Amino acid sequence: MDERDLSAEGILRATGFTLVTEMHRGRDIHYEKTLDLLRNGLKTVFLLQRSSTLVLGPAFDSSNEFILATRLYSLVRETDVALFHLVSLEGIGEKLRGAGDSHPKLDVALGNLVRVPSPEGDLVGVAGNGGRSWVLKHLDNRSDVENQVRFFIVERGDGLCEGVVVFRFGGEDFSLLMKGPAAAQLLAAGRALYERSPGVAWAALGEVLRASVSAEVFDTKLAPLL
Repeated sequence: MDERDLSAEGILRATGFTLVTEMHRGRDIHYEKTLDLLRNGLKTVFLLQRSSTLVLGPAFDSSNEFILATRLYSLVRETDVALFHLVSLEGIGEKLRGAGDSHPKLDVALGNLVRVPSPEGDLVGVAGNGGRSWVLKHLDNRSDVENQVRFFIVERGDGLCEGVVVFRFGGEDFSLLMKGPAAAQLLAAGRALYERSPGVAWAALGEVLRASVSAEVFDTKLAPLL
């Protein structure tokens, strides 16, 4: 190993090890850490959530979640990064119905989504560069939304994979930041799960939203977008 390169990347290239570089506890710290991974030159982004930041927008008006959604939309639109996003319609509904959980930019988030035609009907997608759209896929048959592990994994232009893994333990959220082969394995497993999962139907998303927000909010803010 080059003794002058003791960075995480240098150690990984020399040893092939996976590094867990940080661990944090707290409900929203993973959004801040995920932002550090979003940069130009990415090849792939894999995002698995128990609801969906890109569908609902941030839970709070000025949170890092809003910055994450805005930056991710821009990155996908303006670069050639591939986006593989797995969501849960059940989780989206549960989060909207949850006590005290407000999504003031829900209509803005929905306005960023696009209809992707398919033989089974329109699917929900995110507009990509060069006219391409990335379809959101649905995780079904989940038995426990609350305790689902969440992943945000990226593949950089140089092939190095890194990511944030979020899990609940003892009623608290913990976030692990990792780099190396294990992150690449998670990315490969995530892409395989994405490929065999069904696309999110535009009509199904509309029904979940209708059932999960007040009639006034749906009729005045959401229905025109659906």
